[in-house]
Amino acid sequence: MTFRLPALTLLVAVVTAASATSAAAAAIPGPLTRHTLRCHQSYASYGPMGNLDHYGYLSSWTLRIAPGGDTYTAGGEGIDPTGTLTGAMRYHAGQVRFTDGPFHNRKAGWVLAGTYVRGGVRMPHDTVKGRRFPLVLRSVHTKRNDAAPPRRQTDALSFFFCR
Repeated sequence: MTFRLPALTLLVAVVTAASATSAAAAAIPGPLTRHTLRCHQSYASYGPMGNLDHYGYLSSWTLRIAPGGDTYTAGGEGIDPTGTLTGAMRYHAGQVRFTDGPFHNRKAGWVLAGTYVRGGVRMPHDTVKGRRFPLVLRSVHTKRNDAAPPRRQTDALSFFFCR
């Protein structure tokens, strides 16, 4: 009996730790829910001879993710200027999947996904030194709306970066 009790205690500790780890992986990070995120897309403009002319920003969006990580509100150019459209989403282990609403409309070419990056990443062509963005949005559908972020980032056009 004395040998089984430590083994049972160890088993309970392992199961408890595994449960806590999976719950932590599913919890949406605070930087995504504390405030309304502002999302930007950068581009590089090339002149007629193929030389870089300038960098700039295209669209600007707002994205508000509910603290539970199951709904969102979005607005901006090409979506809804009032910022009142809502939809459903899922968050798991750093991946955001929009399952309904303005960021998930196959017919209109809006099927987006996001990646949370702890500490943030730099946006290509950003003119503000050191600025970092914790959420990166991209299209996952081959048919893409012109106002949506691309499926693959290029030198000329970036994903949407949100902070």
